[in-house]
Amino acid sequence: MSQSFSPRTMVILLIVAVCAATGFGVLSVYAPELREPRSSTTVLSPSAVGFSGLADLLRDEGQKVLFNRDVPRSDSQIGDAFPGAGPPLIIVTPDFTTSAETLKRFEHQGATLLFIAPKWHVAPDPEHPGFVIRQALNSSISLPEASLPGIKALRRSKGLAAGERVQGDLLADHPLTLPAVAQFQTADVSAKNALLSTADGRGFLFAVDDGVYVMTEPDLLNNHGLKTLAGARFASLLIDRLRGPSADKRGMVVFDITLAGRQKEPSLLKWLLEPPFSPATGLLALALVILGWTTLPKFIPPRQEGRAIPLGKAALVDNAAALIRLAHREPKMAARYAALIRRQAAQDLGLAPETAPQAIDAHLDRIGDPTGVSHPFSDRVRAALGAKDLRDLMQTARDLYDWRASALKSENRG
Repeated sequence: MSQSFSPRTMVILLIVAVCAATGFGVLSVYAPELREPRSSTTVLSPSAVGFSGLADLLRDEGQKVLFNRDVPRSDSQIGDAFPGAGPPLIIVTPDFTTSAETLKRFEHQGATLLFIAPKWHVAPDPEHPGFVIRQALNSSISLPEASLPGIKALRRSKGLAAGERVQGDLLADHPLTLPAVAQFQTADVSAKNALLSTADGRGFLFAVDDGVYVMTEPDLLNNHGLKTLAGARFASLLIDRLRGPSADKRGMVVFDITLAGRQKEPSLLKWLLEPPFSPATGLLALALVILGWTTLPKFIPPRQEGRAIPLGKAALVDNAAALIRLAHREPKMAARYAALIRRQAAQDLGLAPETAPQAIDAHLDRIGDPTGVSHPFSDRVRAALGAKDLRDLMQTARDLYDWRASALKSENRG
């Protein structure tokens, strides 16, 4: 069989295929959570209009920050999923494609809600993955498509210079300044609902319902606004106040990421890969591997085995030689070979079969050594009887064979 299709190669290819299929299956199950967010105005986005910096800022301050992957339902409350000393503050960051019906699902969820309105139309930056290019905005334009709770239209006006004071009862005891903002965005809402506004009366944080707030200027909380110390201080204090007036009754901060396509979707495969079913899934996979390994030989064709003892005289001699070699009896064969040569020489000379071995040796000694060396037949026999290893066996056998071939030929000529 070719080495390319050897059993070892096929087993390795099978293992690689199983591992690849398993990895592909796991990645397919979690693919929605691994994709890039559909919107750049989410807490997962590191772009200028994203809010990943706000989450990092709150974590650095020691606050517990979580991401919500459960789509709000009318028969349940998000607040129950995040227990704490108080109701959680859920921050929702819609974009211009988010419908009013989608945002309405967040109402009456047993939590404090902060909606941050969209502002910029952006496009991905081809030179910097994860970054965006902001498109120019026209000033003093109404945006009726921004369907926020209690907000019918957004309005943009002149920009905000850095260092302008914040007005409003929410932060009255902490005089803060705002960072610079290009084309400040506000809304046509009653002034009594504005919790925070600029010095010239342009509101940007509104209480539209009990526990529901809308921030119309996202550049005060997004990554662009947090690049300055003033922006970071304002964002930190604002989130702290929205969580509640009492420090011991404040809930955790929760960022919604369902609008970015990271919602938790029911999946049987995901349940099998996550606790408490993941140990059972692992044991089941191990059992399948063991079962496959034990049944694999049944699918391999049996090897054709030959006879234990081959047929033929040559095979019989080879088997006998192998047994003698296995028993380390080779040196003992020298004496038997000497007796064989003695018997053949006696037959060739016509000696009686009952002649004693000593008499045959004496007779063969009288023939002499035709090779010219004084080495009678009896000496060769004694050398054969004293063989101790394979080398002695080969030497005495050669001497006896040469003596018979030469001595008898000389005797016949004489």
